[in-house]
Amino acid sequence: MSTTAPSTPIASGWTKGPLPENVRIGENTLITADYAFKRFLSKQPNALLIGSNCTMDGVHFAIGREGRVAIGEFCYFTNAVLLCELELRIGNYVIIGWNATIADTDFHANYKNPIPDPHPWRATPRQIDISPRLIVQGSGPATLTVTTSRGFGRYHKVTLNGKELETRFVSGSELQAVIPPAAMNDAGTYPVTVIGQGDFASASAPTYLIISFKK
Repeated sequence: MSTTAPSTPIASGWTKGPLPENVRIGENTLITADYAFKRFLSKQPNALLIGSNCTMDGVHFAIGREGRVAIGEFCYFTNAVLLCELELRIGNYVIIGWNATIADTDFHANYKNPIPDPHPWRATPRQIDISPRLIVQGSGPATLTVTTSRGFGRYHKVTLNGKELETRFVSGSELQAVIPPAAMNDAGTYPVTVIGQGDFASASAPTYLIISFKK
């Protein structure tokens, strides 16, 4: 008769309490450390996805309000920091060791990820509105307010006639963009859109700005 005890599946979850509502982990995946979610601020659905058979031992999930992190299967991280303001994706069979920090940004305003991204991480709102709708030809720099019901992120940019404008994120329903004087030299009707991040990113439907003749 065999005396070998039957194997018992590893309990999944966080050893220090219930997981945040927007965190999903796979079977046999374990998260330790009481500080694991101390700086977990994301309000996004499925903000942290971890596959099966992973160990997150002493990992600090420092995820901002707009951030989302996806980790594959059979990963082992120990005493690492995942620092995410927008998006981190980590594959299967990855080991990350002591005191390593993985970040998705260098926190400079003009930072652009050099790795091509064929898909937008989140959809861009389809319908947008602008204010003002009319600007006089030859005006100085103008601020264009772009609004929607919801869905704007810090990575969204406003374009005028296909050219990206300096854009400031105000809220999930509002962006502000600066129109330079050179863009207002010629009277006409010009499309305004909002685009997301990625080389083939999604875009809103256009709305139109009128630049009227100077009186």
